[in-house]
Amino acid sequence: MRHLLILLLILLCSCTEQFKYISIEEFNGFSYNEFELVDVRTLKEFQSGYISGAINIDFFSADFIDKIKEFDTSLNLILYCRTDNRSSKSAKILADNDIKNVYVIKGGIEEWIGQGNPVSF
Repeated sequence: MRHLLILLLILLCSCTEQFKYISIEEFNGFSYNEFELVDVRTLKEFQSGYISGAINIDFFSADFIDKIKEFDTSLNLILYCRTDNRSSKSAKILADNDIKNVYVIKGGIEEWIGQGNPVSF
């Protein structure tokens, strides 16, 4: 009985995964035609340096979810921010709005830069 309860708990937890954290290496494993990259920082933060190809949609903007819904939902949606706090909150909001294939870059742009990757301006 105990084993059945543990198995049920594991299955329940795995079904509620709404988005996935990915490393920089995993992000680099995607090909550019299979994802949209969204920087959820403010415009000022975005202008201070962003990952090439990213589109800026400020997490704090009133029309955040409407702008996200304009993307091709068949593509993977990869989010990042400074660390991964706002991008995680963003991913949760998207998942709650039935948007699938959402990923968050673990450590955000700080991790990206910390690993010596370039930024665009």
